[in-house]
Amino acid sequence: MLSVLTVSLGVLLAGCGVGSVSTEDPGPLHLTDAGGMVDVGVPPAVLAGPKESLRLTEELEILKDPTRELGIRDVTLPPYSERFLPIDGRSTRYGFRTDAFWVRFTLQSAMEYAHEWVLELDYPLADSMEIYLQLQGESPAEASAGSNARPEHETAVVDEVGAEGRRHRAGGESSEVGMGNGAPLGAVAGSERLHLGDHVPFRERPIEFRNLAASIHMDGGAEELVYLRFETRGTMRFPLTVHGQPAFARKAAFDYGRLAAYFAVLLLISVVHIAVGLYQRDRIPLYFSGFALFAVLFESVQSGMLFTVLRPETTYWKFNVYVVAGAGALLFLGRFVETYLHLRERLPRTQYVFRAMHVLCVVVAVAGLVTPAPAALTVLSVFAASVAVLYVATALLSLLRRSRPGRPEVFFAAALAFFLVGVIGFALRGMGLLPQNLLTLYGQEIGMLAMMIVLTLGLAERLRTMSLERTRFSRELQQLVESNRKFVPTEFLQYLGKKSLSDVELGENIAEELTVMFVDIRSFSLLSERMTPAETFGFINSYLSRIAPIVRRNAGFVDKFIGDGVMALFPNSGDDAVRAAIEIQDQISVYNRQRATAGGPPISVGIGIHTGEVMMGTIGEHDRIETTVLSDTVNVAARLESLTKEFRTPVLVSERVIMELEDPATCPFRFLGRVRIKGKSEVVACFELFAGADYPTELRRATQSEFEQGMFAYFDRRFADAADHFSRVLESDPDDRAAAIYLQEARRFQAYGIAGNWDGVLSMDIRHP
Repeated sequence: MLSVLTVSLGVLLAGCGVGSVSTEDPGPLHLTDAGGMVDVGVPPAVLAGPKESLRLTEELEILKDPTRELGIRDVTLPPYSERFLPIDGRSTRYGFRTDAFWVRFTLQSAMEYAHEWVLELDYPLADSMEIYLQLQGESPAEASAGSNARPEHETAVVDEVGAEGRRHRAGGESSEVGMGNGAPLGAVAGSERLHLGDHVPFRERPIEFRNLAASIHMDGGAEELVYLRFETRGTMRFPLTVHGQPAFARKAAFDYGRLAAYFAVLLLISVVHIAVGLYQRDRIPLYFSGFALFAVLFESVQSGMLFTVLRPETTYWKFNVYVVAGAGALLFLGRFVETYLHLRERLPRTQYVFRAMHVLCVVVAVAGLVTPAPAALTVLSVFAASVAVLYVATALLSLLRRSRPGRPEVFFAAALAFFLVGVIGFALRGMGLLPQNLLTLYGQEIGMLAMMIVLTLGLAERLRTMSLERTRFSRELQQLVESNRKFVPTEFLQYLGKKSLSDVELGENIAEELTVMFVDIRSFSLLSERMTPAETFGFINSYLSRIAPIVRRNAGFVDKFIGDGVMALFPNSGDDAVRAAIEIQDQISVYNRQRATAGGPPISVGIGIHTGEVMMGTIGEHDRIETTVLSDTVNVAARLESLTKEFRTPVLVSERVIMELEDPATCPFRFLGRVRIKGKSEVVACFELFAGADYPTELRRATQSEFEQGMFAYFDRRFADAADHFSRVLESDPDDRAAAIYLQEARRFQAYGIAGNWDGVLSMDIRHP
């Protein structure tokens, strides 16, 4: 992406005339006839030592060949030899050109002994670089007369680095590939010349390096005239450097180490964001990682690194990868910008522009596969510049539209700043408008790394914010769950097989066998008449806050509060409900003492317990539902609770509960008979549980034998004996309401007799004292 914008900033400017070549009259520059020497109007490049590198700029002369048909013989003789001109503005950038370019310069050795030098073109995407040497002081004819004879008017082909791996005619006669002073490098078949280059497999290069490079031999004090011919389908650039071999070795090691670290960091950032995106199920890190991966692919092609490690035996797909990678980086960067800055919510109209850009990215990628390279690269560069402007404008607009810019916008603006500073510095250095230093030389890579790091920090800040939001949401959700539990017990949801209240639907139900307990305050209406509404609610909440914890401690849960009453369910066994009932009555005794201290009247609580099958489910309508328990089991438990008022006893349990107790002997109780509820036909066999600190347990135990004998006589229809037993119970315990009721019934039957179908069931429709 940064490279694309670099091309856009530098190449497009170059294409508009920056660094252009003039073909006007060259003035005094000339190449003499067969016995003369080429006269160049620029100073030679003086090679001082093997540990040094010399960047060639003002030492270069340029000749543009629009026909692309000029050969080495043509450019070394008039009129073309006279048309070489010095580089204008010390820039070696000429934009997208279909012309061939010839470059010449003089190398002068300041050393006393022979040495090997390396000529490097620091532009990996050049298609063709052909190198020719001509000894100064010798004409082509003189060169052919030496021990390394050459045909007349022919220079030595030192190294030819080109696009198609073909051999090209050099002067019409058989030639040898020579190095320095005509020293032979190897025979060239027929009259063809060796042609190597960026489109020739990497492994066939004379020097295996990411840039195009060739070795030049020079004797001490010698002077060589070098001709170069360039062709490329991309941008025309020829940044040239001559290195001593030790200097080149250092430079190569530094380049590979720097680029390896650079790509390693970018790949690490990509992998981390892929992992974060998949783990968080968040698209933004995935978009960012997609941009980073395509940017790595793009940069690896542009830097020449891709083909040193990946398929070095072929290069036919290089420009395809280059264009597709650039378009892919733009596509993912656009998705990242749009999502990261929440543009659909903040700037809704921009989504149409971004959609169009995304479609164009795909079109450009496809065009890179099917159109000629110059056209595809031109489209990619112009498109990249347009997209960059769009992203910058969008970020600024997003910042301006908010009174207080958020952190995502700040991070994105900082990333763009690093991006632009690095790229612009790199581009201006390439055009010769800025000096070469660390920032301008590696500005592209520095800008990319800085942008990646800043955006990574922005994503980290976003993840931190999301984590805080998630924590807050989790806390609120937990509070909501706790709130839901206050309305619907989680145990109820578990029975329905639901994890949360939102999963519950109307009409869901399940059948279970459990124990139901009803708890109710007696004579609550009389109590509430003496209290204000606030006092009434305060009293009820104070009372219920003592009942519900006891239910939970005994493996039960409160299904619902019914005014001053409680309906509780015990899934495990009736023993849990019986223990809870005893503990509740004990707690009421403690509560009454507290109320007495505060001047309040005591309260009494009736409890009814029954075990059986119930239907647990939801009722209501679609806009409002609630959970409930429906069955005769619930009705029996409720009626047992109401019977506690009639018998004036704290706890009544059904026969089913007594039968299922693990050890009934541990629970003091007595049988109160079979009772028909007022207005109902159902019969309930009930037992009185001795429970509560205020309950006269010892007195009831003392009279229990007499009471049971009275019950046996009663059911045996010996009503006179039954009356005698109940009378003796009341003499000892005048408050025994059950004994009083059965005494009245026995005397009534003794006086009036019984029906033939009498079954001993006690009817609550009869008024009892």
